[in-house]
Amino acid sequence: MKKIFWVIAALAMACLTGCGDTNVTGKPAAPEIAALPPVISDDGFDMVLVEGGTFLMGCNAERGDSCARCDEPPREVAVGSFYAGKTEVTQKLWKAVMDTNPSHYTGNDDLPVDHVSLDDARAFVRKLNRITGKMYRLPTEAEWEYAARGGNSSKGYTYSGSNNIDEVAWYNGNSGGKTHPVGTKQPNELGLYDMSGNVMEWTNDALEIAWAIGSGDLYIVCAIRGGSSADWYNTERYCTVYDRRQIGTHDDKGWLSGFRLALSPKEPDTAAAAPETSGINIDMVFVKGGIFVRGSTKEQYDYPYGVQGGRGAVSDFYIGKYEVTRGLWNAVMGKKPSFFKRNDNRPVNNISFNDAQEFIRKLNEKTGKKYRLPADIEWEYAARGGNRSNGYFFSGSDYIDDVAWYWWNSGKWLFRKTRPVGTKQANELGIHDMSGNVMEWTVNESDTGALLRGADWLSYYWPPSGGIFCYENYASGDPVKTLGLRLAMSPDKPAPSTSPPDVSSNPDSIAMVFVEGGMFTMRCRPGDDCSYRNGAPLGSFYMGKYEVTQGLWKAVMGYNPSIYIGDDNLPVEQVNTYYGQIQAFIEKLNAKTGKKYRLPTGAEWEYAASGGNRSKGYAYSGSNNIDDVAWHNGNSCGKTHPVGTKQPNELGLHDMTGNVSEETAPKDDSSSGRARGGSWKDRVSCDDCGGWREYEKYYIGFRLAHDP
Repeated sequence: MKKIFWVIAALAMACLTGCGDTNVTGKPAAPEIAALPPVISDDGFDMVLVEGGTFLMGCNAERGDSCARCDEPPREVAVGSFYAGKTEVTQKLWKAVMDTNPSHYTGNDDLPVDHVSLDDARAFVRKLNRITGKMYRLPTEAEWEYAARGGNSSKGYTYSGSNNIDEVAWYNGNSGGKTHPVGTKQPNELGLYDMSGNVMEWTNDALEIAWAIGSGDLYIVCAIRGGSSADWYNTERYCTVYDRRQIGTHDDKGWLSGFRLALSPKEPDTAAAAPETSGINIDMVFVKGGIFVRGSTKEQYDYPYGVQGGRGAVSDFYIGKYEVTRGLWNAVMGKKPSFFKRNDNRPVNNISFNDAQEFIRKLNEKTGKKYRLPADIEWEYAARGGNRSNGYFFSGSDYIDDVAWYWWNSGKWLFRKTRPVGTKQANELGIHDMSGNVMEWTVNESDTGALLRGADWLSYYWPPSGGIFCYENYASGDPVKTLGLRLAMSPDKPAPSTSPPDVSSNPDSIAMVFVEGGMFTMRCRPGDDCSYRNGAPLGSFYMGKYEVTQGLWKAVMGYNPSIYIGDDNLPVEQVNTYYGQIQAFIEKLNAKTGKKYRLPTGAEWEYAASGGNRSKGYAYSGSNNIDDVAWHNGNSCGKTHPVGTKQPNELGLHDMTGNVSEETAPKDDSSSGRARGGSWKDRVSCDDCGGWREYEKYYIGFRLAHDP
């Protein structure tokens, strides 16, 4: 009966999609590749191979760099081999691809294109790739700095190619306030021109994510490198190889902004023969964490079945290069659930969410590793190309046939089927089949259920549901022949931290400080519980030594809502009592530990911040010098910092001034308490209180309390 049902269903679908007026529902026409413009050769452009290696990225005073207060600290970074454009993209090349010229400085086609936003640059790259059939992209920030420093041929210059800026750069000291033709200064050690000066160059990385205060709108502040030739502020300092700064958001234009192309080495051709993926040898791709605008956006047609747009912040992780194959499944499970059984390199299919979890459990027993399903947000970030994203509609291309097996290319009529993994073009990260072949199980961030991503070989919509922002809720535990999975894994070693050793992500070992009760006079304002205003006694209680960290939140909740990421000892933020997030955390924590944690009351918080019965009457919590005890807008560089890295107060409590504002318990049954202590963005006092505002929750966290 099941076979008869599928035959009837397939015939019905074929009639709906293949009968009648094919102009309405027929297969979209393949793109017409225009003849290459004269400036574009079949061999591409002048690209320089940058052999991979490890280098010290960032500003290092010990190396002689002139570091500013908010420069990134030096850290060792590994970069794979890639190609970098020998010069900045010129106006000649831009006009050949886009038929326009947005530049402010004109008069010579060999001038670098300027006045382009990051969105403009990505649009150029997409169109260029359609014309050439290649996979050009923007460099990552690490790639840009590595290349600017000279790669593994580096001589340690301050500017790209020299310690004498006039030899290698057009900047405000020699440019006459305008750009100059590319390649007219000395190249660096790799033969790359103008990586200091001329125009600043977009990279595919973002500096931070923030909110437009007062509007609730999200924006990403994007990284731009290299300094420029024009405007008074592009001095020598801005042309150094380590300088990094923002020019604005991804859609901001500027007279000073241009870009340079990058290209990853071509992967081995997998179209003729599928990669060997049977057995327990699993190819995983490292995905560098970052922040991105997720979901269906105006730039991607506001597709109605897409995840709604919003903030996305992702930590480093690994993801499978391929979907789990039938061969790998059989090696682990010893049974064959797949609907298609003739090729072990086809993706396993016909599995439920519970089947996927059982497979991972057995796989981890066999390998001793910690594979898991990707979180929904991780899946989308990887599908978009991570920090190498070119903004494609599908994973790796704007044209679905490049990257996906779906209704129109997976077979004819009743003979459509999955295809061996890796036989379509990979995306920017080298990951295959994130659009098409089988839909893939993911876990949503709040750990409340599963989502399916990536479409399958039977998807036939146009635009097809292979769009990287599309998803399906599938609550049934029954296997379906279109469903498969891809593995993920967290890095073995957490990011290093400067926090004290007793900061823990273990719910069973939360550092608490006993606060002996006593008499105090509370400053009272509207909305406060004012019962302590006239010196009423306050009972003893325990208070968290640190603000709740992202590591602890993840250990309890299974996801991370924070914007400022990269270290599990950063305080969790993007949470408050208004939506019940903190209450849900405390309920789960108490269920795990058998304890009775709660939020402190406003009176308890203020008493503890003031030093309790050991108070010395400081203006801030622990000192009259705010820099001793707090991360605030004068020293935070616009972000949170690991807890416990500033001096504690008289009771041994850290960060009660600054870092994140801390929610306290509501006075009654109202939905929201009051945030106390100021944050990294404020010039704060120990009882600073901004109240609750939805668009400011990116600096609100909390601290635990419990009764003796």
